[in-house]
Amino acid sequence: MAEQGYRDISLAEQILLHKAYGLAEKENRAGALKILEEFKENKETKGKKTHALILFTMGNYHLTDKQLKKAAACYKEAVVNTPEFEAAWLNLAQTNYQLNRYVKAGDAFIKGYEYGEAHKPEHLYYSTTAYISAKEYKKALKSFNRLFLYHATEIKLSWQESLVHIYLSLEQPEKALPHMELLAEKSSGKTKIQWQKTLLYQYINLEMNEKALDYLNFLTTHYPEEPQWWKGLVHFYLAQNQYEPALTALTICSFLAPLSENEKKLLADLNLSLGIPARAAKYYKELFKQKHSPALAKNIIHTLRRMNSYEEALDFANQGIEYLKISSDHNDLNHLNDKDNDKDNDKDKDKDKDKNKDLNDLKMIKGEILFSIKKYKKAAAVFENVANAATKNSGRAWLMLGYSAMNSGDRKQARHALEKALTFKKEKKAAERALRF
Repeated sequence: MAEQGYRDISLAEQILLHKAYGLAEKENRAGALKILEEFKENKETKGKKTHALILFTMGNYHLTDKQLKKAAACYKEAVVNTPEFEAAWLNLAQTNYQLNRYVKAGDAFIKGYEYGEAHKPEHLYYSTTAYISAKEYKKALKSFNRLFLYHATEIKLSWQESLVHIYLSLEQPEKALPHMELLAEKSSGKTKIQWQKTLLYQYINLEMNEKALDYLNFLTTHYPEEPQWWKGLVHFYLAQNQYEPALTALTICSFLAPLSENEKKLLADLNLSLGIPARAAKYYKELFKQKHSPALAKNIIHTLRRMNSYEEALDFANQGIEYLKISSDHNDLNHLNDKDNDKDNDKDKDKDKDKNKDLNDLKMIKGEILFSIKKYKKAAAVFENVANAATKNSGRAWLMLGYSAMNSGDRKQARHALEKALTFKKEKKAAERALRF
């Protein structure tokens, strides 16, 4: 820098600079700037250019005082007067970057690279990042391509991240893949894991299913203790409707780390769909202990019925019904205490509708279980309750009440219920057949 800056400088200018340096060393930058600015004004009144090193020094003092615009103006004039002044280009680039003038910063970094005797690759890289900040991705790519052309062996691994960003921003993910693969392989720690996830996402997003599966198998083989790769395998197989390998992967994952509520539900659902109801029931019950939801109660009951565990299924039906009754009573108290909040009341009404639907569904299920185990009188009582509630289950409830009463020997109740069932389109034919007997 000194060699470049002192080129063709007069003795008077050297003396002036040393005087300014002395003042600056004593923390008197204002005094140093004053004598330099006075010298500059004097030169300009005579129609002469100020030496680039004086302008560069003024820029440095302004930069130290965080007068970025003034600093940039000095550096700009310095490179206009002396275009080969590398240090002035680089300081101009850095100052423009701080001023969010990203394109100008990128242009100045390139000039600093071109005029620098060493042609340092980092200056090209800095120009790339400046263009990225400006969202000038084509310029950024052109700058990075010069790195590949002249400094291929000097490119740092972290620099490849910028290239990936450029290609993705230009919507050219296929070109980004080789660089993602390199980053996923060569990075370490959390950065490595992040690039592995990014690479996997791109394979899936580009519908490169064979590549995605190969990579997932690689990850689960080399990092078997990482639950996220097994989860990735689960999602991949589910997308391909391959439920058996998805279940295997999720089961392994459950041994490595606690599953979320949704993951446990998925594990139970997969077991049930693949004909393993006992294991499905186990997971549904674990979830039910944490959250007494009607949906879970229904799942458990369905699973237990498939296992012919009717008494236990009946117990869960009763638990679900009791929970909903308690919940409804609690809401009724809330309505009494908060009559003025219309929006909250509307939401509560919607919730109440859902709960009433769930309650009637569970009652129907309870009645069907009782019917299955030939407890017809108890089943009839449940079906009558649902039938009189006038819900979407009413038609089937009247029909099942008719069957239950018929099996318990109460022909009068059976006829009454079946005649009621005749008024429902879905149940009409079944009711007609039953009434013939």
